[in-house]
Amino acid sequence: MATDPNDDAMNDLLRALRTRVPVDAAELLAQESPERIVAALEALPPGLAHRIARELPENLRPAVALEEDATTPGQVSELMDSARGVVKSGTSVQQAIEWLREAESVSDITYLYVVDDTENLLGLVVMRDLLLAQLSQTVNDIMIRKPFSFAPTTPIADAIKAAVRRHYPVFA
Repeated sequence: MATDPNDDAMNDLLRALRTRVPVDAAELLAQESPERIVAALEALPPGLAHRIARELPENLRPAVALEEDATTPGQVSELMDSARGVVKSGTSVQQAIEWLREAESVSDITYLYVVDDTENLLGLVVMRDLLLAQLSQTVNDIMIRKPFSFAPTTPIADAIKAAVRRHYPVFA
């Protein structure tokens, strides 16, 4: 069941669901009709939809969401969500801050991802560094170059081992 991109109420609901932790998103979603619950979950990234569905009361959980969630993901791509906070190389700090002020779901943005014209990741900007930088600097001046990342085809077990080896927190 596809959502209508012109359905402002559904778009507002989806935006609200994306900005909440799963338990709070499920509480909000539980106020909707069963049909809207299914439509909203289908419109969200699969990983987020499954986490929210698990928090819904049993009588409101769509069977499809539970069936799909029964399998363990095999590779990183199965857990990926679309990147938020993507800016082009050469963006000034001032432009990046202005962009953040206008961004939807800004609470989901923890880093700015700096990409080239072909969308290749060049680096990332930590919010603290962005706030402390001179407005005339570019994101390239303050970014962490060649950040640690995984290919989408990386097996989950390998990704966990690599993250633990580098002492990065592992989020479930």
